[in-house]
Amino acid sequence: AVARSRASAVASWAARARAEDVRVLDVRGKATFADYFVLGTGRSAAHLAMLASAAGEALSAHDREVLGHKRAKKGSAERQPEGLPSQGGSSDWVAVDLGGVVAHFFSGDARRYYAMESLWTHETGDTEPWRLSPRYDAAAGGEEGGARAPLAPLGRLPPHLRE
Repeated sequence: AVARSRASAVASWAARARAEDVRVLDVRGKATFADYFVLGTGRSAAHLAMLASAAGEALSAHDREVLGHKRAKKGSAERQPEGLPSQGGSSDWVAVDLGGVVAHFFSGDARRYYAMESLWTHETGDTEPWRLSPRYDAAAGGEEGGARAPLAPLGRLPPHLRE
C-alpha cells in the first residue's frame, strides 16, 4: 500500500507539473527492481529534465506529509535521474529510481516508440494500466492511494518489439 501511495503521489505531481498522459503501471511480480512505473510525456527536453529532477523532491514532500516521516534512506528519493542530456543521454527519455517506484518521462515520439504500456502488460495478459485524475490529491485519500481507470485493451506488442 505504501508503494502504491508513493506511485500515486508521483503521478499526481507529474500531472500538476503538466506532464501529459500520466499513467501508472503495476509491475509487481514482473520486475525485481520496482513495484510501479510512473509514465509521463513531456513537451520539451527542458520539461523532461525538470520532471525527472523534481520528482524526488515531490516524493519526499509526500512522504513527510502523508506518511509522517522523511524517507532518508540512501538510494530512495534522493537518487539522481538517469539519461539527462547533461549526462550524455538523449532528450527523449529520462528515468529516475525513487525506491520501489521508477518514473519514466518521455518525448511524444519516444513514448510511442518504446510503448512501455504494451511491453509490461503483454506477457501476463494484463491490459489495464491505470492513470490518475490530474485533480487527484494523494493526501486526500482514495482507494489505496489512487483512482483506477481501466483503459482500452492495449493489444499485441508493436512490430518493433516482437521477436
